[in-house]
Parts: sequence; structure tokens; C-alpha cells
Amino acid sequence: MQEVLKKFGRYFLLDQVAQGGMAEIFRARQISTEGLGRLLVIKRIQPSYGNNAEFVSMFRSEIKVMMNFNHPNIVQLQDYGEEQAQPFIAMEYVEGRSLRQLRDRFFEKANGMPPELAAYLVAQAAAGLYYAHVFKDRVSGQALNIVHRDVSPQNILVSYDGNVKIIDFGIAKASINSEQTRAGVIKGKIGYLSPEQINPAVGPLDGRSDLFSLGIVLWELLTGRKLFTAENEIAVLRMIENCSTSVRPPSEINPHVPRELDYIVMQSLAKNRDRRFANCMEFQKRLQKFIVQYNPEFNPADIGADIKSLFAAEIVDDRKLLQRLNERAQNLLSLETVTDEVRPTLEGGETRDASSSGARNFESTQVDVRAAVKVDVPVEAPVRTQSRPQTRSSSGTPSRPSSAPGGYSSSTSRPWGPPKAVRQKTGPSFGMVAMLALAIGGAWLLYGEEKPDEKSASVQRRSPGSQEQMAVLLQLNPVGGMARVQVNGKALGENGGAVLIPTDGPLVAMVPQSSSVRVSIEANGFKPLEFEGGVDPQQLGVGIYGKEHRLALAMEPEVYGVLKYRSGIANASVRVEIGGQNWVYKSSLTGGTEVIKLPPGTYRLEFFSSSLNMSQVIPGVVIEPGSAVEQDVILRK
Repeated sequence: MQEVLKKFGRYFLLDQVAQGGMAEIFRARQISTEGLGRLLVIKRIQPSYGNNAEFVSMFRSEIKVMMNFNHPNIVQLQDYGEEQAQPFIAMEYVEGRSLRQLRDRFFEKANGMPPELAAYLVAQAAAGLYYAHVFKDRVSGQALNIVHRDVSPQNILVSYDGNVKIIDFGIAKASINSEQTRAGVIKGKIGYLSPEQINPAVGPLDGRSDLFSLGIVLWELLTGRKLFTAENEIAVLRMIENCSTSVRPPSEINPHVPRELDYIVMQSLAKNRDRRFANCMEFQKRLQKFIVQYNPEFNPADIGADIKSLFAAEIVDDRKLLQRLNERAQNLLSLETVTDEVRPTLEGGETRDASSSGARNFESTQVDVRAAVKVDVPVEAPVRTQSRPQTRSSSGTPSRPSSAPGGYSSSTSRPWGPPKAVRQKTGPSFGMVAMLALAIGGAWLLYGEEKPDEKSASVQRRSPGSQEQMAVLLQLNPVGGMARVQVNGKALGENGGAVLIPTDGPLVAMVPQSSSVRVSIEANGFKPLEFEGGVDPQQLGVGIYGKEHRLALAMEPEVYGVLKYRSGIANASVRVEIGGQNWVYKSSLTGGTEVIKLPPGTYRLEFFSSSLNMSQVIPGVVIEPGSAVEQDVILRK
């Protein structure tokens, strides 16, 4: 999990728990200075997918499907909306583990999951699915004919108290959804598809498709291994199509599985859906009957204790983490409440109202209130594509680095927006005046004390010999990778070392204000870049770093290498990373041979299909000057 600690609308993001496909998922809490905000989960579309109509439509469909659900075995939708151009939903937080994690831990620590426990967990999931299958609109009474289409162990959660919850109706089929699946496109994780999902000729999907997928989950809980697995996705699809012969009773793998449970599992996995249980309720009833007959002493209340014992260390660590994150969030919110009560003094005696745009974003703030106390006050900043400023070459001729017109977004880099604001507010109640001392992470250092009888309109005090600063905002193209950067003789890296070129914003250098700016850049695989241009101090912009000068520079590769890859799947994606940072990201591959030009270096390749839940990772791919590397794409589960 990755710590975040940023405001997002009326919520405070604590940490990121998952990212993949179109969405990213965070643990969060409501913003409350009294500490009363409850824990929940925020799922939002990633910024790079915000303009993708198909993804936005899928996200809205999930909201339509879940907004009126109220069942103990389905995660509750609590809020939805759009913040900073990112659609989001807020959901009930389940403190627990997925069935996949539970299955793996039982077979690792307890020599397998007890049959009655596996039956109970699947029976509870069946109850939730049946509720969704027969759900009707509460106003019109219209049957929504919902089919989840993505039932898998990853999408069934079990809380540490033993409660079972179904999640992720993101690709659910429902009669109220305007989005239609294109011909030839399969939705769902490939290892958990039903035969009718593969063969549309069978007819429209209904709840028995989810029942088949749930039967796969039960088979895997009983055996501790995947049911449909093969060398590639085509072979997996063939196994599902031939499930009448490819599926064997779970007792052949695990002799502890009773024969009665074998029959239930095999009926749920019948290829002909008319031979399965009529619906998930019938499936649930048969499982409950088996539990009573097989182990009359089985008590669902004991499940929580068993799960807690298996994950005892993780539970302690995670609760300590949440406590620490919540305490930090509370401190940040308390600090912002205090500073919001003060109207900051600007140059010339003006005051800025607390609601003024652009004055409320904080990244990392150092505050000196009588004594120096460092406090982080981050806020999620909107991601906007800005027009690219012109630069001047050493000859003085205006130039514009090549990229998409009017902005910094392209097929190989994300759009970048204004850096996250880092403004500290001051006022007479604090009795202080301020100056800027911003480092690379972005922080304001406030110091100096104003006498009570001095007016707040007095100029900001500076230490003896200090100069007024300006922020040089460098947008380098391409992004990612490491480089040694100097601005007006000041090295940005620690002890003159290299810095990471960010993918979502500029490099920031705070230097004494001058009439010129000199930039020197050295990066592996690129020609050394030397730039010098004039600066009119009277024309400097005023932004979140104070007086700002924006500069866009294009680095010229010394020589390219070539990556050629061949994919047989048209809806797969490729991510090329170097130094842990995205260098190239492409979605919706053509399905044939494609070519990417790369500077020399060692890369990590990741090919993946979110809809099929399959991927291929190739680390350590070396691109040499003038050479070509060929790679066949074979996605696996």
C-alpha cells in the first residue's frame, strides 16, 4: 500500500490499495476536524482515462447498478460524483481479505480449507448474487436483469468478522445500461468465464452465467489451485468450452472433499446452463443443506476467529498503519482549519480571502509559529493540460519542442498540470512575516516575527543579504528517467547527483531572481543540453511558488534503439518502464507488430489485458544504440 495523505473533495485519501485497468482505489476518510470521519474506499478513474468515453460509461454503469443495492453480501455504495474532473464512487470499507488470499493462506498454513467453510463462503456470495440478479428498480419496478460477469475470488471479500461481500460491478450487464458490448469482445477474467460468455450464440446472459463462475470459485477453494489454466488464453477458452470433459470432481485433487459436495460443484459447472441450478438461490440452499448434514456443529460465528488467527501479524501491522495515517490526516486537517481562519496578507497590503482560487492547495509546508514545527498539508491538485510556453534557443530564435499541439500530453507522456500548490497563509494573529525558501519537494519556510504594534501591510522581512527568489519550472520532454540538472549553477540533485524527471509535472528550482536563466542537463542516452535565455523580471508570472518562469525543453537522444513486439490480442496494453517510471504507455494495441523507438537503456516491459486479467512481464530488456529487440506477446494468468 502506498501512502497518499491528500484531500480529494470532501474526502481525505489515506493510502492507495490498488491500481489497474482504468481505476485506482484508495482507503479514505471523510474530512472532519473532530476526527469523526469513518473509513471508506474511494474508487476513481485514473486521470489518463478521464476523456475515454468507454471507460467513463462503464464507470457510470457501475453507479447505476449499485446505487440502490442494500444487501449484507454486497459492498454498499455510499456516495458518488466527480471531483477534479475524475468520476469517483465511495464505498463501504471491508477490513478483511479476498477469497483468493484466504484460499492461499489456508492451504499454506492449515493444509487446506475445511469443506463446510468453503461451502458457507460461496453460499453467502450466492445470496448476494441472487439479490442482484432479481433486483428491480425501486421507482419503476423494472427488472434490471443484472449479471455481474466478473465473479472471481478477487472480487469476493471476507471481513475479519466473517462477513462475505461481493465487489466490483464495473462490467456488470444490466438493462438500464446504454453501453453495449462490442461483437467479439469478452468481458471478465478469462479463467472465470462461463461457456455462454465465450459463445454468444447460446443467447443473452442471465444469472446462471455468474453461477458457473461461482462454481469455479468453489472448486478452487476446495482444491487450492486454479481450475482453468493453460499456456495461453486461447487454450484456457478451449478448456472452458470443453468443460464437460476438462472439469474433474474436486475430490480427485483433494480426497477430503465429501462426495456430496462433489455433486454440487459439478452441477454448478455443467456446460449446458439448463442443467445447472435454476438460480443462485437454489445453489445457496443446496450448499446450506450440505453444511448441516456434513457438520451440524458448524458455527459461522467462529469464522472470524479462524481468519484472524491466519492473518494475525498483518492485522496488527495494518491497524497500526491506519492509526498513524489517521493521526497525520487529523493533524493536517486541524492545521488547515487554523490557517483558514486567517486572511493572508499579500504584497501592497492586500488580503486574500480564504476562498480565493489557487490559494488553497498545499503540498509540504513548514510553519514557524514561535517555534519551528514541520507539518505536511497536502491537497490533491487538479490535473489540467496547459498550453506549452515557447522557449528560446541559444541563438534567440523562439522554438517549441515537438509534442501534441497546445499541451504536454502525447502518446508517450501524461499531460501535466500546474504543480501542487504550496502556499502558507499568515496573518496578524500569528504575528509573523514570511519569505520563501522552496526546495525540490516544494515547501514554504515561514520565519521572522512582527511586533504587535506593526501593521500587517508592512513588507515581508528577509534575512540580511537575502535576494528575492524566482521559481524556474522545467517541463522536460521526454519524461521519466534520471538526469543531472543545473539551473543558474544550482544543482537540483542532492550533492550534485541525478534527479528523477517527473511524469506528472515540472522540475522546480528556486534561484535568485535574475534577468537570465541558464539550464544544463545531462542524461544517459541523450545529448547534453545547454540552454540560456532572457528573463524579464517584470513579466514573471505569479503562481503557487511565488514569482514563476516556466520553461519547456526537449532533450535530443544520442541514438535510438528499437523495440518490436507482436501481439495477437487487440485489446491488450503495453507499459515500458525505466528506473521504475513509465516511459511509454499504450492501450488498445493493434494485434499485429508494433515498433517503439527508445533511447539506450535497460527497460521493464509489461503487456496486459485488463478485461482478460492476464499479463506478461519481461524485466531487464536492454536497448542498445541502433539495435532492435523483438518480443512476442504471450499473456498468461
